[in-house]
Amino acid sequence: MRPIAMLATLALLPGLLAAGAGAATIVVRPDGTGDYPTIRDAILAATAGDVIELTDGTFSGEWNTDFWIGTKPLTLRGQSGNAEAVILDAGSDPLVTRRCLNFQETPATFVVAHITFTGGTAPTEYGGALFLQTSASPRFEHCIFRGNLATRGGAVFLMDDCTPSFFHCLFIDNEATSYGGAVMCGMPNTSALFDHCLFVRNVAAYGGGAIAAWNSPTTPRITNCTFYGNAAPDGAALAIRWGAEPTLERTIIAYSTQGAAVWCETGCNLDVECCNLFHNAGGDWVGPLAGAEGSHGNIGLNPLFCDRGADDLRLCSASPCAAGSPPNAECDYIGARQAACECLFVCCVGGTCQFLTVSECGALAGALVTDPALQSCDPNPCPVPVEPTTWGALKARYRR
Repeated sequence: MRPIAMLATLALLPGLLAAGAGAATIVVRPDGTGDYPTIRDAILAATAGDVIELTDGTFSGEWNTDFWIGTKPLTLRGQSGNAEAVILDAGSDPLVTRRCLNFQETPATFVVAHITFTGGTAPTEYGGALFLQTSASPRFEHCIFRGNLATRGGAVFLMDDCTPSFFHCLFIDNEATSYGGAVMCGMPNTSALFDHCLFVRNVAAYGGGAIAAWNSPTTPRITNCTFYGNAAPDGAALAIRWGAEPTLERTIIAYSTQGAAVWCETGCNLDVECCNLFHNAGGDWVGPLAGAEGSHGNIGLNPLFCDRGADDLRLCSASPCAAGSPPNAECDYIGARQAACECLFVCCVGGTCQFLTVSECGALAGALVTDPALQSCDPNPCPVPVEPTTWGALKARYRR
């Protein structure tokens, strides 16, 4: 697996997970030498308010994965605060259903943080990494869902009345063989919240490359999220059916490789505000979103990520999605990550294509390609046209 620059940001923002007065901290280690030999044993022994800390390493096998979590209010977290280092691996067996975790009647006071969920499979069932049912509503913070597979809800499937929340989570390279490459809100009265989450290269064979929302009332809320490189014939980022009513706020949907940004079968009520849709294979402001561009802060401009070639989906300083940027100054920043770098452009130095800042290009006597939406050095030597330009001219051109 190649390194992914954006994942480093997941470990920088500590979760607000302070244990209550008198709560115990239980340590579990991958080799079974902790306070209890498995995660399930620790949860069974814990009392309300306790914190279960997982040390760095990979937790797999019976009672570390694919068991049910019930009604206790607990915290389950990676001890180091680095989700990349604490892994629940369900084994990636394509022939059997084995999830990372299952939840039933779990309260919102059950917090899961700084853990990677991978290898979950439900080849003929729903929810590869997580399956939630019967009003389960746990809270996930700074977690990674990578490489999980299911028929519906490649990483997560929500049954009736489930209202979980996901903060600063990454859903990457998950797959559904029908709907909901990363997540499926599949039953009535589900109202999941996704806040500052990244959805990267998730795939569904039919619809909802990242998220599928079905049935009424189903009201997922998606705020300050970034969807990048997802794919499905119907709705690369989001597929909606049968009266579901999702909300999209301050969200980027960009560079989808198949399907329009959002798809709706019929009769959808979709609330979209301060969003940026750009360069999606099947279209941006089309289908249920036709006519929404230009109103309520919605735009269709190059988001100018720091380095999308390395999956660094932070914004560069001149991004139209940065806080206070025209034409959406009223929207604060759009997407999961704020401005964090100076913008890079294609610069031709002695016939060789490089990604450089404007000042770096000038210092090397290079020539800037005048379309900064061109984020590729293929072919190399430099793509054409190349002509001398100014920073003001560049800003004017990338607006469309």
